[in-house]
Amino acid sequence: MSRIHRKSSELVQAQIAAYTAENVTRPTSALYLYSNIGKLSASEVVDVTDKKRLIASGDDYAAYIKNTHGSNHEPIATRKSLLTNYKGFAPLARKLKGQIEEVSPNEHPDYLGSGKNMHAFLVPNDGGEYVVKIPRGRIPKPDDIDRRIQAAILGKEIPGLERLTAASYVDNIIVAEKMAGRPLGKVPVDSLTNITDKQLEGLISTLQMANNKGMVLDLSAEDLFYDEQKGFGIIDYHPGIGGQQKLKEVYLAAMDTLGGAGLFDPPPQTFGDFTNIQEQLLKRASVLERFRELGKLDELIEDNGAAKISGFYRLRTKNYGDPQWVSREMGRIKKGGKPQPTYLELKEKEYFDPADPFRGMV
Repeated sequence: MSRIHRKSSELVQAQIAAYTAENVTRPTSALYLYSNIGKLSASEVVDVTDKKRLIASGDDYAAYIKNTHGSNHEPIATRKSLLTNYKGFAPLARKLKGQIEEVSPNEHPDYLGSGKNMHAFLVPNDGGEYVVKIPRGRIPKPDDIDRRIQAAILGKEIPGLERLTAASYVDNIIVAEKMAGRPLGKVPVDSLTNITDKQLEGLISTLQMANNKGMVLDLSAEDLFYDEQKGFGIIDYHPGIGGQQKLKEVYLAAMDTLGGAGLFDPPPQTFGDFTNIQEQLLKRASVLERFRELGKLDELIEDNGAAKISGFYRLRTKNYGDPQWVSREMGRIKKGGKPQPTYLELKEKEYFDPADPFRGMV
């Protein structure tokens, strides 16, 4: 790979990363380029080889930079901006990274939570609040960092998605603006009654726009946020590499989360716990039905899928108010039974029967 002298390291890294994302199809080759991006950006490089195998042609790279007009190409410009912004976060992020190597991440005072791939921490900087995300485990994952950046580029104009602020391939870190509100599973009952039709329509629009861009959304109760003023937000999403989600699947996942996800783990232990969850379920039922109606989901989802989810959570709400059912459930939990699954979790089981959705839970 050849580069023009006097380019900043951030620009060269952005160019290499954009070239890799758009032209290098072999995952191991892409990982090699992302993992060595700091070294590649620091010196004049021609062809790149790994174990004597050519993985990136200098001529192809030069042609890519020429044809995309380099820093004017949005995927390059966005990456350069994120990498440049990281300079303002680097001291705090590196200090944080060092601290969690000494203690468990969830013991850190600024710990927010963990997803499948990353730990999240709240960091104040320059008068604002930001979330620093560090990949789980000790093995660097710069390819995952770039997938997050690819998603940010795709979702740049979509309201309701988390906004990346900075990133580093070398430090293996991304920084995002703090999403307003809190995860839906932790939203107080009183706030649920304040969810407006306009906010639900905003969520529907976000889901449609992201799906049109080929994006995959994580709509779990930990990743779907709600704020009374700003509505819904989604903090985990990525490009649909390997296949696009069907829109009906996106709606079903959203309905499942709106209906009751996040309420059953940890499992309830007392009658008071069941009463509190039932109150949440009653409020969520109203939200779920309005979402179903506003999105015209009975028309969009075949096989009565929307109606089945609504019916499932109505039955669950009824069960949580039945003392005999609650007593049996408490006994099951005391014997080591698993937390109550959501509709979609149960649907994956071979024993699932919509007419008796709790059968087989042990």
